[in-house]
Order: sequence, then structure tokens, then C-alpha cells
Amino acid sequence: MNLGMIPGSGGTQRIAKIVGLTRAKDMIMRARKIPANEAYQWGLLTQVVSKGDLQQTVDSLVEELVQFSPLAQRVAKEVLNASEESPLGVGLKMEGKAYGLLRTTEDFKEGVDAFVEKRKPIFKGK
Repeated sequence: MNLGMIPGSGGTQRIAKIVGLTRAKDMIMRARKIPANEAYQWGLLTQVVSKGDLQQTVDSLVEELVQFSPLAQRVAKEVLNASEESPLGVGLKMEGKAYGLLRTTEDFKEGVDAFVEKRKPIFKGK
């Protein structure tokens, strides 16, 4: 609004689906900056940390995420993102196909082997 423009790249549509039309209008039409705690309450954030703890929090999150299969992470993100715009039946079919595809990967075999052998998996993204 301050630039005579609206949010692009689906910003108006996505924010309305996440926080509801009334809050989206309030945010966008007033060019309102939402404080972190309010954004957390609205479901825009999953965590609020102090500026001093930000880098450590990010580093911990990255350390956690890189332990998982990059293939499974990528597919999960795609299926979850698609669920936002798809009817439940379509989402379930997409999930089923993704599940079946991932079961054919080397990462899945490594995950199962590591579980059986009671060790940490070493995923290679294959």
C-alpha cells in the first residue's frame, strides 16, 4: 500500500487463507506490520524468539532438518502445499502416490535399515 501496490506472488490469497479475510484486509489495506506475538497467535509463525537467540534457533532447526531424507522433505512440502488448494480426495490421492514413490527410494531403504539396526540413518537424497 505504501508503494501504491498490493502483495504479489499470491500474497493476498495466501494470507487470507491463513488468517482469515478480516485480518488479511486489516493487514494489507492498512499496510499494518504485525508484531511477532500477534503473528504467532494468528498462525503465521510457529515460534517466536528473541533477536539474541535467533541465530542459535535457526542453527538448531537446520541441524534438525538435515537429519531427515531430503527427498521426503521435498515431497512432504509439495504435498502439503498442494493440499491448500485441493479437495481432500485429490490431496489423498497425491499423498498416496508420493508415499508409494518414496517407498522405492534408497533413502527409504536406509531409513528402515537404520531403524532395524538401531542407528541413525545416513540419507543421500536418492
